[in-house]
Amino acid sequence: VFTMPLWAFDQFVVTPEGEEAPDLTDPHFGEFGMKRADDRGAFIQEISQLELRAGPTYTFAFWGISQFLDNIKWEVQKVIPFRSIDFSMFCGAPPVHIVLYTLRDADGEQRHLQDRKDYFFRLAFWSSKVKPGPETLRRLMPEEAAPSGPVIETLRKRRGWRHKLASMLKLAGTFACCSAQRSP
Repeated sequence: VFTMPLWAFDQFVVTPEGEEAPDLTDPHFGEFGMKRADDRGAFIQEISQLELRAGPTYTFAFWGISQFLDNIKWEVQKVIPFRSIDFSMFCGAPPVHIVLYTLRDADGEQRHLQDRKDYFFRLAFWSSKVKPGPETLRRLMPEEAAPSGPVIETLRKRRGWRHKLASMLKLAGTFACCSAQRSP
């Protein structure tokens, strides 16, 4: 486990409330907001003074480390010449958790204790080549979060692509809480 300050991101964009957030697939996305590579000192100062609050949309980009991590092969590359390192040796068994949180003040306490954390973002990821164990998957994707109904059950009973489709729908339902369109 290790933590990094917000200035470890490579880029950030603050979109005022009511305005459209940047499209992450826009070919000009790298020109938006502020980038650490342009002026490291100014970037660190600006992002360190950033106060996250409800209303604006905050977009953080983190790409600098991507040249060293191959998430699909689950390898760390280009650290030791001519040799890849199993990602599990670097970070432990999958999944890897990426989180964004703030710490509530506590008299003199400096540790990142769970009861001091207010989470803004949590992501667990892994490679299809190196999956978490069954118990970890059950904990991350509980059955009660899955969609149900006659269509889903019929698809689950069949084999082939229909069975795979049902599995994908089940997985998509897991993220319904954070991917559904919200009404204004």
